[in-house]
This record gives sequence, C-alpha cells and structure tokens, in this order.
Amino acid sequence: MGVARSRSLFGPYEKNPANPILAGNQTWKCPGHGSIVQDEQGRCFFLYHAYSAAGTIFTGREGMLDEVKFGPDEWPTMNDGNGPSVHAPSPFGAVQKAVGASFSDDFTGRNLESGWEWPQQREPVHQLQNGKLLLAAGGRETNFLAAVLARSTTTLNYAATAAFETSALKPGCAIGLCAIGDSRNAIGASYRDGRIITWRISGHTTDELAEQPAPTGPKLYLRLEARGGYRFQFQASADGENWQSCGEPVDAKNLPPWDLSVRVALTVGGTANAAGSFDSFSITPLVAPKPPAQ
Repeated sequence: MGVARSRSLFGPYEKNPANPILAGNQTWKCPGHGSIVQDEQGRCFFLYHAYSAAGTIFTGREGMLDEVKFGPDEWPTMNDGNGPSVHAPSPFGAVQKAVGASFSDDFTGRNLESGWEWPQQREPVHQLQNGKLLLAAGGRETNFLAAVLARSTTTLNYAATAAFETSALKPGCAIGLCAIGDSRNAIGASYRDGRIITWRISGHTTDELAEQPAPTGPKLYLRLEARGGYRFQFQASADGENWQSCGEPVDAKNLPPWDLSVRVALTVGGTANAAGSFDSFSITPLVAPKPPAQ
C-alpha cells in the first residue's frame, strides 16, 4: 500500500461533532486513532482500533480495517455510514481466520510462540530449553514483577493455568501467575519458600493479601480464574485437577489503564537475579455465569 490521497477524513464538523465519518455501533465502540492508506488500485483503507461492545476495556482495543469510499460530493464514508464493519472482504482476498480465545504452550519449540509480550523496555531474560521456559530477571529488582512474560486476553471469563517445579528455586525467589494492566497495576499469586502469597501492586505499593502453605508435590500448578474481566480468584494444585483457593476473590476494575487490556503473565521475582522455569501455560474461556432469576 502507498501514501494516502490528499483528501481529509475529517471535514465539516456539523455531521458529527465527535467524529464526522466514523461512530460506534452495537458491536464496536470508540473507533479512531487510525491511518489512511491507498493501494495500487486507488482504493483507500482506514486502519484504526475500537473496543468490542461486549468486551469493554478489559479486553482492550482491537485492530480494525475498513475501506474508505468517496461520494460525488467528495465526502468519505465507511461501511455506508453504519460504523465499523463486523464482516468485510479483505483488501487482497486473503482468507480471514477467526482468532480463538484459547491458548496453550508447553514450551517444546525452539522459540516462543508469537503473541508473548512484556512491559516496554523491560524484556525479561527468557529461553526455551528441554521443554521448559526459563525466565529470569535481568537486574536487581526484587518485587513480584521483576520478570514478566504475558499474553493478551480476548474474553471476559477465562481460566489461566501455569505449571512449574519448585525444587530448584533459590531461597527468596518468587515464581507465579498474575493479571497485569501495567508495571504499576497487577494482582497475582506466587510461590515462595514453600508458601503461596496472593499479592496486589497498585502504584508504588505492594500489598500481600493472603499467605498459605503450598500443596506438596513434584510440580505446582497455579490457576487464575477471571469473571467479568476484573474479578479474580487464584487457586493452587499439586496435580492440576484438585484445586484449593488462594485467598478471597478480588475485584480489580482499575487494573488496566484506559487504553490497555488486562494481560495474564508469568512472573519471577522476590530476590535479586531471580530465575525460575515453567513447564506449561494455558488460557481457556469459561462460560459466563447466568444472572440471578428475578
């Protein structure tokens, strides 16, 4: 695609004071912040983002693409003025694939699967070796988020599970699972020195919400269950089947900044140069609970 033609997408404001050609609809809301480009056939496309009306801010903004058409009066329109498209042909006929909300990784590949993320300018030390993900903090930070490797969430109700061995951990090292908005807003559960600590980071403050003995076994499983995108319950298990709750359910509506989604992250921290290894990770959608009968 080339450079856009010299027509403005934002003409006289009497048509819509907020956005003259693109407004939300029942499926997508708050569309905008995009760029217009032109292809070799002279067609114009607008690449932008919007929130799912069903997912709200907790699943974040999603990438959108709509063709821009100019009428006889040179006024641009998209999707016949009906807001972001729900379905539309791809520009060059490429087959479109639905992206599922499930994800799993057993770390047996040579490289990480695409889609893993970390806080800006804080890439953790990570390596795949012998079917394990080795994760380490690159500096001397000692908080629970010293090393973070995360996945985006695309649904409001889900369970995320991580499995790891604890025998090789150094004293004071904390390894765990969390829901994170950014480096100053997160809630999680970590194993440290035979115990599981449920914690919350808000701004510059870290609060330990609950602490209990970890289940005994050769491997430990931590599970984060999310409801509505912001209500979290952590659980622990020695076999991945029989679970015990870690603390009480916690509401975290303020977890993501307004323009970011909640991510689920593997974490290592607790001591300087902390390091740990994970055996597997998965995210599975959950059926939304039914509202109570009136």
